[in-house]
Amino acid sequence: MASVDLSEMNAPNEAEIHQVWSNYWSKMEVATPWDSLSEVILRTLESECDEVGECRILEAGCGTGRISQRLAQGGADVTCLDITSEALNLAEKIFGETPGRFVQASILDVPKSSDYDLVWNAGVLEHF
Repeated sequence: MASVDLSEMNAPNEAEIHQVWSNYWSKMEVATPWDSLSEVILRTLESECDEVGECRILEAGCGTGRISQRLAQGGADVTCLDITSEALNLAEKIFGETPGRFVQASILDVPKSSDYDLVWNAGVLEHF
């Protein structure tokens, strides 16, 4: 079995990462249908807050933001963060009249803060 020296591999830089996700989200017109995994994630997140309506939540790498939108509908104070404006535009459409904040930034640059009761992501870390 051949071994690979990972130290010689070039990791993509932030501009390359941004371009990949910008291209991906620009092709999405609507979010995929609600599924059982989304429901499990939602219920798990809800269980992490004593009262969802009093919880400050940051989704780091929000994509469509559809799970966070459901949390916001339940009264949570939600911030959606994503590296691309395309994902944030899609999340804003999904939120519609539901209040939320939308911040364009890399999850690698999330400031350390105690301003949130819960910081989460799904479908993000496996891309690093």
